[in-house]
Amino acid sequence: MAVRDPARLRAGSARRRPGRLSSERGSSLVEFTLILPILGALLIGMLYGGMAYQRKLSLTNGAREGARYGATLPVDVYPNLNAWLDQVSSVSVGAVDDTLPSGVSGRYVCVAFVHPDGIIASDQSTKRVESGGTVGYSSGPCFNDGRPSAERRVQVVVARDTSLNALVFSRTVRIQGKSVARFEALSG
Repeated sequence: MAVRDPARLRAGSARRRPGRLSSERGSSLVEFTLILPILGALLIGMLYGGMAYQRKLSLTNGAREGARYGATLPVDVYPNLNAWLDQVSSVSVGAVDDTLPSGVSGRYVCVAFVHPDGIIASDQSTKRVESGGTVGYSSGPCFNDGRPSAERRVQVVVARDTSLNALVFSRTVRIQGKSVARFEALSG
C-alpha cells in the first residue's frame, strides 16, 4: 500500500473547486453578456438624465435672472413696453448657461409684465412670446402664478426640447424654467 503525502493531498484539493461541475465553466461569461446591455442602458440613461437635469437647472437659473432683472428695470426708460420685454427676454436667454441659441429645438421664451389693474399703455399686462423663431406680443400673463391680481410682477418662462437616450430607448422631452418676481423698479 502506497503512503500518501499529506502536503501533496492539500495542494491537489486546492486546485479542484468543490461544488463546481465542468459543465458550468462558461456560465459566468454567458451571464455577463446577458447583463451587459442592461447595465449599458442604465449607465447611458443616467448620463443623459444628468445632462437633461443640468439643462433644467440652467433654464431655471436663466428664468430667475431674467425675472429679477425685469423686476428692477424701469419701464419708462424704454419707448414702449414691447422694447422693455425684448430687453428682459434678451437677459433671460443670455443667463442660460448655453445661451439658448435661436437654433435650439423647441426653444420657447415668454416674458410678461403683469399688472391687470393698470390703466395706461405702459402699465398693463403684456407678454412677449417667442416660439419657433417667431415673436409675438399680446396681453395677459405667461402662466397662472397665484399671486394677487393688483400686484405688479414679471414672469419669465424659458423652455427647450432635449432628448433622453438609453441604447434602444430614445425620447424627446420639453424642459423649462419658470420664475416670477414682484416688480420693484423706480421710475428712471
